[in-house]
Amino acid sequence: MLRYSNKSMEGILSMPESQMFLMWNTTNMSSGEDEFNRTLANLFDSLREEAASGGDRRKFATKIATVPDFSRSIYGLMQCTPDLSKQNCEDCLLKAVVRQDCCAGKVGGRVIGPSCNYRFETYPFFNDTPTVTPPPSSPGRSDHYEIGK
Repeated sequence: MLRYSNKSMEGILSMPESQMFLMWNTTNMSSGEDEFNRTLANLFDSLREEAASGGDRRKFATKIATVPDFSRSIYGLMQCTPDLSKQNCEDCLLKAVVRQDCCAGKVGGRVIGPSCNYRFETYPFFNDTPTVTPPPSSPGRSDHYEIGK
């Protein structure tokens, strides 16, 4: 994730609805929507906890969930800017998930905001191999940037 401003924003949660960007897969659920939504809610809970628990270098999580009686899996991703506290990251992701109304009945969607984002699809959109956390900055350096997915 990349975020910029002409004033300090470190550790400040920013998720106004006017700055949220919503997208959804145009494919509608054909059947099993209730089971799909239950599995998706459990996936979001798990992703939110893992992403928010990340350290000050990375708040990012991906997971794959299997929907019973559904021919496909759900691929999910959640991310916060790493400067947010665990609580602010959780709050941001909860607020983003509330906006899921954009994606009701769809097989994929995403909400992108200044401080956090999530995405889910029924096809792989991320590499399912472990990634390496970047090493800490050198002492005395003041640059604060992160390169995310």
